[in-house]
Amino acid sequence: MSLDWSIHLIHFIFDFFFYYLFSYLKKSICLAYFNIYPYLIKKVEAFIFKVTNLQTLAIFI
Repeated sequence: MSLDWSIHLIHFIFDFFFYYLFSYLKKSICLAYFNIYPYLIKKVEAFIFKVTNLQTLAIFI
């Protein structure tokens, strides 16, 4: 009976630990994503702007 109880306790602790770990990871990933996303958009916009400028220059040349 005591072994059964300890197994349940271990399961409970692991579930608790993994739940908190997962929620923390999810939160940090979301924060990182929302911080990186605008930066990536700016980079892509700058790249597209550069490419279109080069194309217009090529057309004029």
